[in-house]
Amino acid sequence: MNVWKNILIFGYVIILAAMCSGCVTGRSMVFDIGDGAAEYRGIQGDIRAGEAELAITGTTIESESRELREEIGAVADGIRDLEQSIGDSQGKSEEVGNIIQSIRERPVDINSFEEWRNTK
Repeated sequence: MNVWKNILIFGYVIILAAMCSGCVTGRSMVFDIGDGAAEYRGIQGDIRAGEAELAITGTTIESESRELREEIGAVADGIRDLEQSIGDSQGKSEEVGNIIQSIRERPVDINSFEEWRNTK
């Protein structure tokens, strides 16, 4: 029984030694972690700065887009007003043309023309 007890204790010691040596081996396998972490932090900082810049650019584009939409709306209103004015003036020019045509078609009395001319 003493032999089994010694074997069991020896087994525990071997397992403990293996566990402790694994920690040392793992630490010796990973090297230069400080530089990698610093590089990673630098990259993360660059990404955050880029994200902030993109957010600012996005806000600027959205603002300018809103302003352009308002200006386009104002230009469209001006075009509608201009088209309406042109349409109104075409109707008026036809009306003026009809009035002039009716005046031309009236008979002119020479006597009344002479009287009108003498009054001036």
